[in-house]
Amino acid sequence: ILVLGAAAFTTVQLLGNEGREVQVPALVGRTQADANRLLSEAGLVGDFETVPSTAQQKGKVLSSDPAAGFTLKEGNTVKVTVGGGPAEITLDDYKGLTYEVAAAQLEQAKLVPAQQDVNNSAPAGTVIGSNPKAGARVNEGARITLQVSNGRSALPDVVGKSDEEATTILNQ
Repeated sequence: ILVLGAAAFTTVQLLGNEGREVQVPALVGRTQADANRLLSEAGLVGDFETVPSTAQQKGKVLSSDPAAGFTLKEGNTVKVTVGGGPAEITLDDYKGLTYEVAAAQLEQAKLVPAQQDVNNSAPAGTVIGSNPKAGARVNEGARITLQVSNGRSALPDVVGKSDEEATTILNQ
């Protein structure tokens, strides 16, 4: 009978990249492709989200969470926010509103109102139209001209008409 003494067990630790701590690279201002490459090279994973931005920020990284320089374990995820450019907005119909109310609604939608007074029999200060027209799609920050009645009717053109014809046209 062979009796073995206490067996010696040795633990071998494999050294590798698992659990290695890495710093989040500087991503702000870079393209999404560059940011993805830098994260991959650092051993991190990007979770990209696109949000409305200025036209100049379109396609560029706006922020990362955690921020550049923060230390994470390799394989962790970094949330990256990328500019999608100005949001598109569908214009409402502002006819019948006062200029003040329509302008406030435009500003709330991140549009820039402008007033154009026009001769119209609608009550003074009432919006009678817009340029671009209701239903048009515009970028955030676009200038929208509201045509506002000054309360005066436009006179029809009677040049070259006889007195009788001109009187009839003007009476209508």
